[in-house]
Amino acid sequence: MQTILEYIVERISSENPLHCKKIKKNIKKFDELYFERANLFLKKYELLLLSENKSIDYAIDCYLQMLADVNFESVRFQETGEYSSKSFEDVNMRVYNNPEVMEYYMHGLLMSQFLWKHHYDILLWFNQIISKNRDIVNNYLEVGGGHGLYISEATEIIGNHANYDLVDISKSSLDIAKKMISNENVNAILTDVFEFFPTKKYDFITMGEVLEHVEEPVKLLQKLQSLLSENGKLTITTPTNAPAIDHIYLFKNADEIRKVISDAGFDIEEEFCVYSEDVSPEIAERLNISMMYAAVLVKKKVVDRLLEFHHVGLLVEDLDFSILQYVELFGKEYVSDIYQVESQKVKVCFVKNGVNSYIELVQPTSEDSVVSKLLKKRSSYYHIGYMVDDIATTISKLELLNYKSMEVFYSEAFNGNKCVFLFSPEAHLFELIER
Repeated sequence: MQTILEYIVERISSENPLHCKKIKKNIKKFDELYFERANLFLKKYELLLLSENKSIDYAIDCYLQMLADVNFESVRFQETGEYSSKSFEDVNMRVYNNPEVMEYYMHGLLMSQFLWKHHYDILLWFNQIISKNRDIVNNYLEVGGGHGLYISEATEIIGNHANYDLVDISKSSLDIAKKMISNENVNAILTDVFEFFPTKKYDFITMGEVLEHVEEPVKLLQKLQSLLSENGKLTITTPTNAPAIDHIYLFKNADEIRKVISDAGFDIEEEFCVYSEDVSPEIAERLNISMMYAAVLVKKKVVDRLLEFHHVGLLVEDLDFSILQYVELFGKEYVSDIYQVESQKVKVCFVKNGVNSYIELVQPTSEDSVVSKLLKKRSSYYHIGYMVDDIATTISKLELLNYKSMEVFYSEAFNGNKCVFLFSPEAHLFELIER
């Protein structure tokens, strides 16, 4: 009797023989466990399709449509050396908020989990990592859950004692994931992760193939660091040279990914790389063959330091004018975007003037703000800002040294992370920012 995997391969062969030749070549290398798992997963998936009055043929058509998109984007990539999508706003409107596109795209990606060798290899790696760390996990978070396969695997391996949260920006993606997840303990949350502010920290966070979808991957990793417990672990996967309709940030090699990881304040505990084609690393690099990069990340440790210097805050009357002056001094690339910090009634930007060292320019946005009153006294110096691992613990330690803390707030300038101002015994103003 023909298995569902055999039927899928046969159908793809009739529509795209050349592509199917690659699929057949790859799956020949897998053991019996692969065929057992693939057929089990695909049967479960077929039941989902039937519940929506769809068939496995519908999913195959979605896969072929996704493949056509990839081929089209690949041709453009070979011609230009760039991804066609440049901004998240564009991709969000054209793909994530377009149910018609997301429908075939997510079904196509789901099919690829067992049809593309590098996707299956990454799944096996992920299962090994979860198995090794299952005992430390009480709170699990997945960002960009896609089709729900990874969080389903996590719930089976870790068990029902843990809390599971799944965050995704796309309703279409989240709907498919919820139907594929068997565990009722999974809490599905439709939101942008930058607008996600849980009251708890997570022992384990998974983010599969999301970094390439954003304009600033460092900021995304820093946001996840703020959600991670002190000894928690983050697993990421992201590809190099992988054009797709929603890929924005181009990683050309693994070293570029490692730099982003380090810049975001993480160390690599272990990593795994696999190419999408069965060629040597030398040939893959020369031909820009896509590589899937996977890693387990942990927070960098600041040894024997309660506070890590981040910035000096200076008051300005005209932020735009001040930015122009600093652009002349340092160059445009050293000046950040402008951030509105609503709770403090200010707008700010940062000028980089060294390794992890910044000048924060602060302009009041309201006449009744503290900053506005200081400016009227012709004061330009404002405060010193420090990064800390745990803001509550640091406040407690500083209060023992007679520091007086003000109310904790969440700053838009630091991805929504917790911040607080304190006065030292000498009446110097300090700002603490939780990583």
